[in-house]
Amino acid sequence: MAENLPPVPPLFFRKARMTDLPALLQLTRECVASMRAAGNPQWDDSYPNAEVISKDIAAQTLEVLCDGSHAENAAAPLIGCITVDRFMHPLWAGLDWRFPPDSAAAVHRLMISPSHRGQGLAKLAMAYAEALATTWGCRSMRLDCFCQNKPGHALYPGLGYRFSGIAIMRVGEYSGFEKALE
Repeated sequence: MAENLPPVPPLFFRKARMTDLPALLQLTRECVASMRAAGNPQWDDSYPNAEVISKDIAAQTLEVLCDGSHAENAAAPLIGCITVDRFMHPLWAGLDWRFPPDSAAAVHRLMISPSHRGQGLAKLAMAYAEALATTWGCRSMRLDCFCQNKPGHALYPGLGYRFSGIAIMRVGEYSGFEKALE
């Protein structure tokens, strides 16, 4: 079926900048609307918000996925983003992790523009996050996925992530997932 997918333009990742905030907030609104239309109430007008995204940018943990087919890479449109850091949410403490928290990285707030879905870009973003964590010397990657997020629950096990249990967070139950890194 891959032959039926639209062509993927040249892509690149870079650290998010504060000047990206308006585009990131627009991406967030588009993703929230798409999630809501699919019956997934995980995100809303209060999360993720400008404060959360600004903190990710300031901490230099937010990576943006850009369409590099434009002649000027500085003006390349953002088509996705992913936060990769070492923050282990306190509500993850009771999950069945295989690796200690000090050897793990974490993924938060993976977003792909609804207009670019179906091209394998979430997988690409996850591969990038895993490679980044490996350069930090991490032995595993952790994340949580809202239980009503059907695409996420298909994506992560397909990428080799192991279910680690359920955490109760902001709007309900979240599955914890962990993957050993090479």
